[in-house]
Amino acid sequence: MKKEGGLNPLYRGGIGILLLVSLVLIFMPGCEKNAQYYVNMGNTNLLSNQYAEAIKNYDQAIKMEPKNVEAYYQRAKCYKNSGDAEKALADYETVVELSPDSDYGKKSSKEIEDLKSKE
Repeated sequence: MKKEGGLNPLYRGGIGILLLVSLVLIFMPGCEKNAQYYVNMGNTNLLSNQYAEAIKNYDQAIKMEPKNVEAYYQRAKCYKNSGDAEKALADYETVVELSPDSDYGKKSSKEIEDLKSKE
């Protein structure tokens, strides 16, 4: 099934793949709910602009794995998108502290600059 631009709508922006992976993880028998499970669920919520639900999932991932950089970064995006700049800033700073040279760390540094310039 091809649509305009020759892309299957499920694959635009990777959303279809992320949703498919999340569904597999949810319904796969014997699949433990580890930190990555909750990060994946949070990512799915984030894509749907369900920030409160995404934050709950990222909270659970961080509880299980306190140094999970992706969970902090994605939770910061939720806080920022829902208007809580203070909490977003705290999470971005945690990302930089945990992993300054990673992609998440570099992106977080830019977000910190952006948030501080708006204060």
